[in-house]
Amino acid sequence: MMTNLNTIEVQFISPTNFRGARVKMKSPRFNSSVTINYDCSMSNIYDMAQKWLESKGFVCEFMSEGRNCYMIHSSTFVDIKKV
Repeated sequence: MMTNLNTIEVQFISPTNFRGARVKMKSPRFNSSVTINYDCSMSNIYDMAQKWLESKGFVCEFMSEGRNCYMIHSSTFVDIKKV
């Protein structure tokens, strides 16, 4: 039996002349997204996104890689904009 999970896409946004590097998390299920600042003390964007999601109460089950993004699969079905 398969488990239904909420997928959150994680992408790196390059710095510009006006803003530093950022990490964008998109929830296709709820058609919403959240952008956080890049944290240079962490090893990669997956760790940054996982830390942010878990601080908001998400349970991160596992990750996978997609085309141009990581995907975090969570058993928490909440809109990331409303946490």
